[in-house]
Amino acid sequence: MNLFDNKYFSVPNIINEWTSEYGGLSAKSILEFGCGVGITALGVANTYKPNFVLGVDISEQHINLQSECSRNGIKVSSLGNLSFGHSDILSKRESLRNSFDIVYSWSVFEHVNPDEISRALITINRCLKVGGLFFLQISPLFYSAYGSHLNRWVPMPWAHLILQQSKLKEMLFGASESSAEIKDEWSAYVKLGSSKLEERNIVWAVYESLNRLTAEELIKFIEAENFDIIRVYKTYDEVEPPSDLARTYGSELLKTNQIVILAQKRDIQIMMPRI
Repeated sequence: MNLFDNKYFSVPNIINEWTSEYGGLSAKSILEFGCGVGITALGVANTYKPNFVLGVDISEQHINLQSECSRNGIKVSSLGNLSFGHSDILSKRESLRNSFDIVYSWSVFEHVNPDEISRALITINRCLKVGGLFFLQISPLFYSAYGSHLNRWVPMPWAHLILQQSKLKEMLFGASESSAEIKDEWSAYVKLGSSKLEERNIVWAVYESLNRLTAEELIKFIEAENFDIIRVYKTYDEVEPPSDLARTYGSELLKTNQIVILAQKRDIQIMMPRI
């Protein structure tokens, strides 16, 4: 399955399954936090017929949605119940407070600046109705075998933890031209037609921007911002880490490559003091 089909078909299906005990995605008000081009948001809107889907991102990649769909044989005659905006609108529009049944974020939070994680979670909580659901997935986690996101060019497991950063960068920039598949995979960051040097500079910048969030730290962050954890799922690398690396970081941390979390906004009644 190619990247487009994964985002358009598979990811919405996974989120719907995870939220099925609460009615799934149909007839819900849904927010995608970090929508990128908007392929998953479109898949949710077209497949599950929610009341409304809003996709937000710090970029305006959604302007490329029509062309991406055309390239992959999906017709977009009208966005209908789907709209897009900059992430800032979540804190600026009072009308969005307590307005969503479900918020989801797929492979986004590893890119959130560590100093902004709590604020992002507070914003998400603010937008959810009481009892609303927050679905979050991260893969790969930074300390996993390919948590650098550089494995397409540097296929060595845990290269980012083993090598000097200068050597890692040298290997990235010295790797052969990217295939069409890799270029498509990275098209959200690198414009098609970019030179090899432009591509590698962007890829390296993405790597340097990754936070070092672990699965357990993420759970604590979410619980601290008025959420109850309903379900947690992790997947693990099959390859064993080098013994010296395992002694430094621990095998559990190094092998955990994905975390999926379903959380629910708490119902907290704030009691005003008597005067």
